[in-house]
Amino acid sequence: MQKEKWFSMVRVFALGIALTSLLLAAGCTSDVEEEDREQYLLEVERDSLRRVVAERDRSLMELEAAREDLDREVETLTDRTASLSATAARHIQHIRIVNEEKTEATEALELEAEQRAALEAEISRLVAQIESLNEEVSYLKGERMNLESQTAAEAHRRRADSLAIVNLETTLETMTAEVWRPHYINITELTAGFGLADTEPDYTRSVIGVTHVFGYAFTERFSGGAGTGIYFYNGGSMVPLYLDFRYRFLGMNYKPFIAADGGLLFNLSDLGLSGPFINPTIGIEMKLNQRSTLHLSTGPLMQQAQGAYRASFMVVKGGLSF
Repeated sequence: MQKEKWFSMVRVFALGIALTSLLLAAGCTSDVEEEDREQYLLEVERDSLRRVVAERDRSLMELEAAREDLDREVETLTDRTASLSATAARHIQHIRIVNEEKTEATEALELEAEQRAALEAEISRLVAQIESLNEEVSYLKGERMNLESQTAAEAHRRRADSLAIVNLETTLETMTAEVWRPHYINITELTAGFGLADTEPDYTRSVIGVTHVFGYAFTERFSGGAGTGIYFYNGGSMVPLYLDFRYRFLGMNYKPFIAADGGLLFNLSDLGLSGPFINPTIGIEMKLNQRSTLHLSTGPLMQQAQGAYRASFMVVKGGLSF
């Protein structure tokens, strides 16, 4: 485009020079002047052509420089295009990765939405179940209140029945006491005691034993019988053979009593150490049922061996009569 512009300027300049030469030639009147004028015009035209050629060379040089500038610009544009292409490729790769991540995020959101929907459905089911349980709890509370009312009424009825049973037992005991009859009794007791006064000799420091009385209750107050057993002392053992008499003071469930035991103590390893003994006691009885009684008593036990020692003990007895 720039080259064609320079050529147009050269043609216009040459045309102007030609017109000027023609005007100068038309004014000449003689042949000499005509020849001189032609020679002059040729010189002028040649100078013009030289200038045109010079101008053209200069234009070509400028065009060459412009072409080199264009080549450099093309090379720069090519490098920039390559850089932009690489950048575009990276952007495209990044966009592809972003699209993939977006797809994964979309799938994750869809999965989360499905899970949320399932969770909401489960929550709705649990809420319905909780409401059902609340209704059942309310029903059970009402049932419990009814049951508590029934239980309170039953407890009141049982207390009334217990009072009636107690009254009936009292009446039966009173009736039984009124129709009391003589009968055989068995008394089993455990005995434990410690020595009094001189406790250095054998059979004087401590005593532990078990006895059994076979007796008969003559009246509601008085009973008697014969007993035996075994006593263990610090020096050996003895077998008692004795009579047991008891007197009871009347009462309901608890009855105080006094008892007197007396007989012989036999030393089976040395009959020469045998001798008499007595054991008065005072105690209390507790009635367990119609036929059984628990009793506890205490008192002194005094014994003497023939021609040997004399010992005293404070003993405690506990046992059961039936």
